[in-house]
Amino acid sequence: MKFAVSKQISLFDEDIEVVLSELPPEKPVRLVLTCFHSSGNFHSWARFAASKDGVVDLTKDEPFDGTYWGVDGMGLFSSMCPTPNSRLGTIMSFTNVEELLVSYQLMVYSYKEEILGQTTILKRFMDASVERIEINIGNLRGVLFKPKNTKVHRSVIDMCGLGGKCKEHRAALLANKGFAVLALALYDFKDRPKRLNNIDLKYVKEAIDWITSQPFSTKKCVILGQSFGGYVAYLAALKHDKIASVITLNAPTFTGTGITIFEDGKKAPHIFNLTQKQERERLHVRNIVYNVGLWTKIFDEEPEIIEPFYLPMELVPENVAFLVIAGEKDESMPAVRWCKLLEKRLRKVPNRRVETIYLKNSGHMIEPPHMPHYDILYTPPVYWAQGGDQYLQCVEQREIWPKIHDFIKSTLEIKDERCKL
Repeated sequence: MKFAVSKQISLFDEDIEVVLSELPPEKPVRLVLTCFHSSGNFHSWARFAASKDGVVDLTKDEPFDGTYWGVDGMGLFSSMCPTPNSRLGTIMSFTNVEELLVSYQLMVYSYKEEILGQTTILKRFMDASVERIEINIGNLRGVLFKPKNTKVHRSVIDMCGLGGKCKEHRAALLANKGFAVLALALYDFKDRPKRLNNIDLKYVKEAIDWITSQPFSTKKCVILGQSFGGYVAYLAALKHDKIASVITLNAPTFTGTGITIFEDGKKAPHIFNLTQKQERERLHVRNIVYNVGLWTKIFDEEPEIIEPFYLPMELVPENVAFLVIAGEKDESMPAVRWCKLLEKRLRKVPNRRVETIYLKNSGHMIEPPHMPHYDILYTPPVYWAQGGDQYLQCVEQREIWPKIHDFIKSTLEIKDERCKL
């Protein structure tokens, strides 16, 4: 048999075309795609019936069985899950992505389970036109990705959530689209605090002031945050005037036990501490924590005790735009419910631009295209349920990715073509 792959090496969020030929005519074949990662491997599979000419074209043919359905040329990439021998809570986490090539092996089996062929497909996070610069300036710790040219670029600060460290993959992929993106480490990275109990908003202000003062940057920036990173983005929007827009992915508008954030040297007031009784009501199944049930119960039975802890987002300046994205199947928190309350507050300012996207099949960890779905996340010593559909969430991730790009472009104006160096 023969493989025809449109790009043997492609950007991680880029679609590719795969066609198999010289297969046994009109016979079933099984395709298995495996991604090899240092923390554990991921795989997907599908069964097709070869045409009378012995061809399977993934962009045109529908599998009759497998981890995805329908005609989807990237279905194998978008329906991956950890292999059975991977540790519970395995995720794809990437630090230095500069020269990283993510390796996929595509195996083809006959209906007798004989190997007909195999090929390797590689994906990378950085285009050759982008540079990676580690940032250790003042208190700032993170990694900057930007195009190598001398033009002015729309600037983004990207902050991740639970788990900390400096996750580079989303920032690198955004930089490929022409943005200057600082992946800002909030905690558990170099000399940053090890836990979520000592985060100071002055640090975020320092990042905003730094990037917007650079010759390659617009005078304002976009703040992008996932989960806890989104919560920090909301706090920053209340405090700093160099923010053009905020994009959040499953972000709460208040936070709870075990997290301490400082504003102007004082503890932030929007920390809701669970009682011991409420802590005991967290749902544990096989040592996995499902937070959504606890928060839903509190919302249903005692909404008045939470209301004082909501961030007063109606006080954010009118010219700051918001793109709020949430998954309806989030098992970490009732994300859509919280975000609808946030939306109500934001819309108290009539002329503010507010866009919401509620994803029917997505859980908590919403990632760029072709990143696998994570049902369970492990942050020692706890396993956290994330929710979402293995395949359909990844389809939604592909759909919202260009909407994020468009939102950034539409909320940051570039007046100068080149830096004044």
